[in-house]
Amino acid sequence: MMRRTTVAYRAGIGVIAAAPLCAWAYPPYLTLWQQRYPTSTLPADMAALTGTSCNVCHHPPDRYYAGTCYREAIRTILDSGLEIEDALPMVEDLDSDGDGISNIDEILMPRLDTPGQVGYHPGLVGPLGTDPCSDFPDDIITGRIETPPGVCPADLNGDGLVDFSDYLEFLNRYEVEDPSVDFNRDGFVDFLDYLEFLNHYDAAC
Repeated sequence: MMRRTTVAYRAGIGVIAAAPLCAWAYPPYLTLWQQRYPTSTLPADMAALTGTSCNVCHHPPDRYYAGTCYREAIRTILDSGLEIEDALPMVEDLDSDGDGISNIDEILMPRLDTPGQVGYHPGLVGPLGTDPCSDFPDDIITGRIETPPGVCPADLNGDGLVDFSDYLEFLNRYEVEDPSVDFNRDGFVDFLDYLEFLNHYDAAC
């Protein structure tokens, strides 16, 4: 999966990206998204937290240039000639942000920190909502939890613990280049993924 680039915006080229509305993007896409997931409050949350509901897919402030890995997965399908109606269900079972939860589960999961709200962002992670696919992965996007509690990428065997059995599980998958251990989501299973796994493993999360 392609990594997004925000350097152009940060250099001052992306002035039009500061427009507050979705009008230059694809508002029908957002409408169809909302029709497919009517219980999710994610669009309203993104509007309140980032200034526009377009950031369900995009990444502030450069939404006209690139987006989160969730958006990039959708765009790849659209670029193949299919329609948004096809793309949305096709990415539901993916884990675009690599936090151990599928896109559809994040979109429809009731939030524990804000009762009444539904949906963790399928392209953002961690306690402050950062974008692991960004060129600036430490930049805070939403400032809230975007990885559902209890989910740990290093818990590869799903037993709720991070221990040596997870390390062995990683090595087994790593040796066969299993895409599930593509921790940095760059489309390759290599030493960078090993280092990323170790970061999670050492932090037990």
